[in-house]
Amino acid sequence: MKIDGKSGTRTEIPFSEPVMDFLSALSERIKSDDLLRSDEEIRAFGFWCRRANLERYRNQYTGNDFRLGRGLVFHIAPSNIPAMFAWSMAIGLLAGNSNIIRISSRTAGQGMRLKELIGQMLSEEKKSSLAGLSQGGIYDMVRFVSYGSSSREQTAYYSSLCDVRVIWGGDRTVDEVRQIPLRADAYDIIFPDRSSLLLLNTDRVSELEEDELQALAHRFYMDTYSVDQNACSSPSSVIWHDEGGQWAEKEGVRNRWWAAVEQAAAAYQLTPSRAYRKFQALCEAALNDTLLCEAVRYGNRLWVVPVQKTKELAKRKGSFGTFYEYGIKELEELIPAVNKKIQTMTCYGYDIQKLRRFVRDSRLRGIDRIVPLGQAMTFEPTWDGMDLIERLSREIS
Repeated sequence: MKIDGKSGTRTEIPFSEPVMDFLSALSERIKSDDLLRSDEEIRAFGFWCRRANLERYRNQYTGNDFRLGRGLVFHIAPSNIPAMFAWSMAIGLLAGNSNIIRISSRTAGQGMRLKELIGQMLSEEKKSSLAGLSQGGIYDMVRFVSYGSSSREQTAYYSSLCDVRVIWGGDRTVDEVRQIPLRADAYDIIFPDRSSLLLLNTDRVSELEEDELQALAHRFYMDTYSVDQNACSSPSSVIWHDEGGQWAEKEGVRNRWWAAVEQAAAAYQLTPSRAYRKFQALCEAALNDTLLCEAVRYGNRLWVVPVQKTKELAKRKGSFGTFYEYGIKELEELIPAVNKKIQTMTCYGYDIQKLRRFVRDSRLRGIDRIVPLGQAMTFEPTWDGMDLIERLSREIS
């Protein structure tokens, strides 16, 4: 593959051996890199790329043998989730495509190190192949490009080449990029602004021993603080479900939970810039949202804002350790509050299949995935309600 479009675009069958080999090797390299291992999200990505995990996904598509990648996928990765470009690249490869991945010019630190590692591995593959020491490889299926978000000309150029354009970002980014035309036979897959929530069973939380509570709080930390709550799947709202209707009387349970979260959040690096933006966002919310109560502060790292009604959940987006707290007696109270902007429901104390049936039977327009607390950031081939392997490949009928 050449970016100038003069050479052919390579396609593979989904979950091809060269791709599986490359991603599993990348998993091992991440595991042995001290800098990358220190980043929670990148470590999770490396764990996700394990051969056993990829085989599990491949088995889910067994019997669907007549598929090929669409061709060339142009990925526009977000700047606020440093490793998102790698997740997007991986799913493009697994679906059988060649990939151009646009990485923000602001990418630095571990995100840049991950990009450099992938580039190094691709270069090693190419040298080995040209020397006749190996066959296969995917070195001609991945290209990274980096430029400022204001460079419309470059985005237009890569858009003119691609068969599928994948846009990660806020609503504004998605709208701006979609104004740039594609070929008539190409299409967009978009991931605009979304919000997520955590559903806690009050009785189940109250039964936890101290060590169990601390472990649960750490899982919550991984879902939220580890990415500054920037991910669409990171909970902003915490909903306490008390079937006895005694939510307001169980302040001790809630305080114990938030105290455990405060302890877990001690590891979070709240920089002056983050602290300022966090305070600014809370002030703006207080001015514009009449349903908010006074924030409860557990130090600077954790702010909890009680909300009077489960209404307009999606518009309340926390960041850097700001959470909106609700109480409900019946799950049905969620029905009018959930719209298309709600992506993920993490939960504790529930049968997930029953919650999925509740979403289906209630015909909710939002909630595309339901996962246990601690798995909000676990990427799956089905994301935002879309099977990305199918969307990024074509079927030969």
